[in-house]
Amino acid sequence: MNEMLLYTIKSAFVLAILYVPYTLLLREEDFFRFNRITLLGILVLSMILPLCNISSLSLDNQPIVHTAQQQMIEIGIPVMQVVDETGEEPHEHGSMSWFQTASLIYLLGVLAVLCLRLIQFAKMGMEIRGGTLWRAHDDGAYIHCHANPVASYSWFGNIVISKEDYDRHGREIVMHEKGHIRCLHSLDILLLTFVEMLQWWNPLVYMLGVSLRDVHEYEADDYVLNQGIPLRDYQNLLIRKAVGASSYTFANNFNHSLTKKRITMMCKKKSNPWMRSKVLYAVPMVALALSAFATPTSVTSTEKAAEPGGIPYIDEGKVTNNFSIYQTDKQGKKAIMLDGKEISEEEMNGIDPATIDHVTVVKKNAKSILGRDCDELIVIETTEYAKNKDDDKVFDVCDKLPEYEGGQEGLMNLLQTNVRYPKIAMEKGVQGRFIVQFVVDKDGSVSDIKVVNKKISLAQSQTANADANTYGKEKGKTDISEEELKSAEKAMESEALRMIQLTSGKWTPGEQDSQIVRVKFSLPITFRLN
Repeated sequence: MNEMLLYTIKSAFVLAILYVPYTLLLREEDFFRFNRITLLGILVLSMILPLCNISSLSLDNQPIVHTAQQQMIEIGIPVMQVVDETGEEPHEHGSMSWFQTASLIYLLGVLAVLCLRLIQFAKMGMEIRGGTLWRAHDDGAYIHCHANPVASYSWFGNIVISKEDYDRHGREIVMHEKGHIRCLHSLDILLLTFVEMLQWWNPLVYMLGVSLRDVHEYEADDYVLNQGIPLRDYQNLLIRKAVGASSYTFANNFNHSLTKKRITMMCKKKSNPWMRSKVLYAVPMVALALSAFATPTSVTSTEKAAEPGGIPYIDEGKVTNNFSIYQTDKQGKKAIMLDGKEISEEEMNGIDPATIDHVTVVKKNAKSILGRDCDELIVIETTEYAKNKDDDKVFDVCDKLPEYEGGQEGLMNLLQTNVRYPKIAMEKGVQGRFIVQFVVDKDGSVSDIKVVNKKISLAQSQTANADANTYGKEKGKTDISEEELKSAEKAMESEALRMIQLTSGKWTPGEQDSQIVRVKFSLPITFRLN
């Protein structure tokens, strides 16, 4: 259900970036069939592109994105880790999140629109087959003549017309509806109806529907005029019938409420054929959509480094609860682990299936997990073991992120007022930026503090007479030994870790599904000489 809502949001995005330029560039051109194909292409692409995932096109893989991320670090904004390395979905705890509520409302809307359309189809079918004075076959179409003053329309091979219209203007009206039938406009309407059902909340899809029906009328009018009907007589007929209306919005209606635009289009000078090239606007728009929907390579990685007290998850193979179907081979190329410990095949057969939470088949990097050659590893976890591991699970992202008391301003004040620039680094003119990663625990304390990225540089004197002992060597001179540089780096790294330790116990822990959880957090600590 959640996936369906995400899909329709992506689909609406594609429809928007393709349809809006169409209204500006092509809507007023008299390329009736070309414009119709363009609109149908927009509908089809809006359904297909959200399903495409080309990792190489991901925006996160582009240099400009990495530059922007680097700038965020430089100005001191805390950086959250956004890669979900396990690929696991958050555990449910009985309460519905706002996104699940939105998904449910969306699904109810889809069902409501579907029921409405089915009722309309049924009523139209009953009207076509019932209440007719006579029915006749004419050049591939069935004409249903009604005694009641119904508005003329066509649906697939059927034409509905009132007796009054047939007696007075039957030739022109029937020919117009035959134009709809020969161009297969009813198939277009079925596709449009399906997209409207999926995007019932999106006003742009209804605007596109109006544009598509306009093109249908232009195309049918063009068909009538090509059959020899005088232009002025046909235009007068349109004006007389303009007050009519149809009961079915998805049928092809002769009395479509765009008479002025139809008459204008009949009299308009033919557009330059080169104007069709404006449709090339779709190429960069499609590329943009593919880039937006692509998953970066770093996010698709399934490998997770081994952690103390837990089994690494590498879900390259299949996952099943029927663990008894696996067998290890005699060459020892396959192995079994139960709750983090290697066991034999005989021990596996003695496990009570009722105690098993799940089984994961690892087909890559099994050697790094087991410590010896192994082509395939069967990882079994009991329910109790999985529960204990979940209690200590560290989230990379969560519904509510941890927050330092006083917010980001309070955190920055703490770091600025308590930092002690290492003496050796100051004397040697060494600067540095350290990205410190840590875990905010459930009680607001911090643990597992470590530096995950660092950059060291030498400061240059601000003026020609700067004190070298305070700000480092003068510009152009870098006579600092490697040992001194490493000592300065180590001192700054120790100070960065100390600064994060000062925040322990002052965090509001993160939450996932209204449950307090442990969350991984990263923060930049910068040492810079002015």
